[in-house]
Amino acid sequence: MNKVKQFANGLLNSHGGVLYFGVDYKGTVLGEKISRKDEDAYRLVVDRTLGKFEPLVSTQHYRIAFLSLEDPYYNYYVIELKISVGELGEIYENGEANVFLVDDGLLLGPLYPQELKELIMLKYKESIEGAEEANKFLTPYLHTARETCKRKALTKRRPLVCIQEETTGKFEF
Repeated sequence: MNKVKQFANGLLNSHGGVLYFGVDYKGTVLGEKISRKDEDAYRLVVDRTLGKFEPLVSTQHYRIAFLSLEDPYYNYYVIELKISVGELGEIYENGEANVFLVDDGLLLGPLYPQELKELIMLKYKESIEGAEEANKFLTPYLHTARETCKRKALTKRRPLVCIQEETTGKFEF
C-alpha cells in the first residue's frame, strides 16, 4: 500500500492519472480473484489512505473501479484507481510529510527542499496563468459594465470618482 500512497500523491501533485492492479509492468493482464467483501475492503483502504493526505483529498479527486475479466469460472478483476489532478495551487503531502510527483509514469520523490521550491513556483505560475485566462474571458464583460456605470453616472449627473484598477495599476474614470 506504500507504493499506492506514493503514486496517488504524485498523481495529485502532477497531472492526474490511472493506477491498475492486476496488470504487470509489461502490460500483461493477470487479474485478481476478488469477492464483494474484498471490493469493500479495497475501497476502505483507499479512502483511509487518501484521507490521511494534507490538505484533505476530496472524493471527487479519485475513483476506484473493479473491471471484470469476464471469466465464467472465476471472479477475476483488474482494479482501476483514477486520480484527478489536485486543486489548483495545492501541494499534497502523503500523510507522512512527503511529497511526490509522477512524470512520464515514473515516481519522483520524496522531494527535497529545492525540488519543493520549484514545485511551489510551478503551481504559483499555473495559478497566475489561470487568473490571466480568466481575466481574458472576463475583460469584455468588465469593460461593458464600466461603460454602463459611466453612462448611468452621466445621466444622473453625479461626479465621477477616480479609482485605481487593481490588476493593471492604471487609473480609470
